[in-house]
Amino acid sequence: MVPIFKNSIISQMGSVNGLICLWECKHDNTYICNPVTREVITIPTNPQYHKHGILITGYGFGVSSSTGEYKVVRTFQRERPFNRNEYKFATKAEVYTLGTRQWRSVGRVPYWLQSEVAAVLNDHCHWIVFYYEDAFARICSFDLNKETFQLFPSPPIQEIGNCYQSLAVLKGCLCVSDGDDSQFTIWVMKEYGIEKSWYKEVVITRETLNSTYLCEGLKDGTIFFMSGGLCLCAFYPRSDRVEEIHMFGSSKRGLAYRPSFLKLQNFESERVHIREFGSFESTVMPRPCPSYPHY
Repeated sequence: MVPIFKNSIISQMGSVNGLICLWECKHDNTYICNPVTREVITIPTNPQYHKHGILITGYGFGVSSSTGEYKVVRTFQRERPFNRNEYKFATKAEVYTLGTRQWRSVGRVPYWLQSEVAAVLNDHCHWIVFYYEDAFARICSFDLNKETFQLFPSPPIQEIGNCYQSLAVLKGCLCVSDGDDSQFTIWVMKEYGIEKSWYKEVVITRETLNSTYLCEGLKDGTIFFMSGGLCLCAFYPRSDRVEEIHMFGSSKRGLAYRPSFLKLQNFESERVHIREFGSFESTVMPRPCPSYPHY
């Protein structure tokens, strides 16, 4: 078997039904893999957009419940639009459906994506975005069935979109972590899509806490998160305690992963390879277990 990802800088871009989406930035390679079966698909780059000066701003990976299709969606734009009007039309999106061997354009997106990796729930990918119309940060969603973007109800916090915020799915609910240098608050949307259902779940205080990326929540209330891109942490609500979990290497964010035996060979037309997984800079945690434009 030929090693893959060995000594490469790989970012995890989502997981669904035992499949993981990975992105290798240097050569703009996107992979879908199943660590259990050791199968890997290399998604071809879109030659139309694989040009110098193109910045990938967001990724999402999920499955459409209406069709059963597995889809990768990503947004991109030129690195340096020249003025406000160009910012408004700079972002574009494309979708790759596993088994088709091609990217499809889904048009322009009136947002600047701040959160790189989508939180996927209820057939929708969610990101924190900068909205061009009123210059405020919001949450947007992408419908994996209709393949359309729309704004999504945000929690009642003073400023959504700062560098200490992230989106995640914890215990089946969409969540936003919001904080500063000393603490962060986890907001939970109890009823999906209902703005008034946002509520403050917990406030975690820690003197050395940096920007956080939520990973997973357990039934006993334990919450896992990445802190400052340096370490994996666990918060235990019963004792109001944060514990650092030692791991090899470092990673910006973690990934909640549920193994499966889903075979990538089921996707016709895809070129599937069996690989030995080498080390790569990402954290995968088994289940239970981009800056703003300035004008």
